[in-house]
Amino acid sequence: MKNHRTLPAAGLILAATLCACLPMQAIAQSKPSAVTTDTQPAFTVLGYWVRTSGQKEAGGSGLIPQLWQRVMEEGLLDNVPHRADTNFTAVYTDYSSDQNGEYTYVLGDRVTSVDKVPDGMMAVTVPAGKYAVIASDTGSLPDVLPKLWQRIFAMSPAQLGGERAFKADYEIFPEGFDWQNAQIAAHLGLK
Repeated sequence: MKNHRTLPAAGLILAATLCACLPMQAIAQSKPSAVTTDTQPAFTVLGYWVRTSGQKEAGGSGLIPQLWQRVMEEGLLDNVPHRADTNFTAVYTDYSSDQNGEYTYVLGDRVTSVDKVPDGMMAVTVPAGKYAVIASDTGSLPDVLPKLWQRIFAMSPAQLGGERAFKADYEIFPEGFDWQNAQIAAHLGLK
């Protein structure tokens, strides 16, 4: 069985670069996907992090692509203790305001407990609550992930099923998914 931590880093880095470089006011060029809402319990993610903003990420030399590259090349997610599953999770949290301000981006794994946070890692709790779940189209990750976030940025609160809370948003990358035929869902915390 192929471990998600050994998947091609180039695809991850390219996807992170493309997604991170999108202007926050981007207008969707394609039809928005269906939105569902889900009330879910809190969970904790332990991983590596950067503090950034859309403006800092613009231009392809942002902190998020560097984080993905470092984590994947060095196999850093293998160091996450008490993993709850074999997926990895990207969390956008600690927003200073909204999608235009600074936020903390954590790339890691869901965990069952956090006895001690290893050096360089951060534990973040994704709060229980209502989340809008918006699936990407299916295709190459570097194509579908940026388009998904373009749609999100262009959607009104009515289309999302509520106003965004800007406490925590996340994406789950299941173990062994096909980077060339991917479908990823963004989970957006709602008020």
